[in-house]
Amino acid sequence: MTFIFGFLIWAILPGACLFTMVRVLRQHRLTRELRARGLRAPGEVVNLRTDFLSNSVIMEYVFHLPDGSEHHEALRLSRRPLRSHPSVGDPLEVTYLPDDPRQHQRAGAEVGLLTLVATMVVLVLVMVVGGYIVYQMMMPHPTQGHARAPLEPVTSQGLRQTGEPPRNAVQEQQRQDVAREAPSP
Repeated sequence: MTFIFGFLIWAILPGACLFTMVRVLRQHRLTRELRARGLRAPGEVVNLRTDFLSNSVIMEYVFHLPDGSEHHEALRLSRRPLRSHPSVGDPLEVTYLPDDPRQHQRAGAEVGLLTLVATMVVLVLVMVVGGYIVYQMMMPHPTQGHARAPLEPVTSQGLRQTGEPPRNAVQEQQRQDVAREAPSP
């Protein structure tokens, strides 16, 4: 059971971390591109609805392009008790790419270099620590009764008693004693 659980974590954790890394990297690239050639447009919140299943608020907003057209968008915001959400009718500002208004960010939602680096460092640490924990979970524990090979071969005389020196040490000591007692020629 531990092996299956460890394998699932080993398979899911890096995937989730890599998915988040790619998402943050894309947001950072969009931020850089919007800073270089983006245009600003005013907008407003047109609807708020609560999604109880994911414990979030879905904010629908519209921003107005210079040609008079409107672009409608929805954004999922996490519901946090101390965080205030905008109300219907609140103004907001959006920066968008002139050739593709779908590529846009709300003012204040940019992903800068510091956010990118901090996110990457945290996710790498999560993967390393998670990998180490999974590795430890999958390793056999010494108290689980895994059989170990004997340190020396078992003979017909049986195993040595605890506290005795190994047989080969006893045999070596006996040879040394015999060599000392034997007369020298």
